[in-house]
Amino acid sequence: MAQDKGVKMIPSGRNAERVVSAEQLERQVEFLTDTLIKGRATGSYGANETAFWIARQFREAGLRQFGESWSRSFNVGSEIGHNVMGFMPGKRQGGKEMYVLVTAHYDSHGVIEGTLYPGADSNASGVVAMVNIARMFAKMKDLGRSYGKNLIFVG
Repeated sequence: MAQDKGVKMIPSGRNAERVVSAEQLERQVEFLTDTLIKGRATGSYGANETAFWIARQFREAGLRQFGESWSRSFNVGSEIGHNVMGFMPGKRQGGKEMYVLVTAHYDSHGVIEGTLYPGADSNASGVVAMVNIARMFAKMKDLGRSYGKNLIFVG
């Protein structure tokens, strides 16, 4: 990827790449896979807590919600699931609206026949990546870097 010759990024504590640390990513994955969350099965207490956590992360990153809520509910059999969505507007180019979706599923198997499936790879790590990408883009926007595409984040 070619770098714009007119933009010079000087490494400092203010740059977007400094928004995320390995320790922070590890703590977030540990939170989402903790026994208190119980694996995040769709419709479970853990899935609902995770949906609220994602919404907080989106709000703290400065994303906008769609309408009056961060989430949209749907039925999965007898359970109710939630898609959590955040929006970051981009810079309009030539009257065209362009969109990029960044998504990760946050539900997992949960507890099956007494065995906890914490879901680190399915998909706590993906959720943590998604919310931190949102934080990085928000920081870049704060630093004056704008994008030609609208960003939609969905858990």
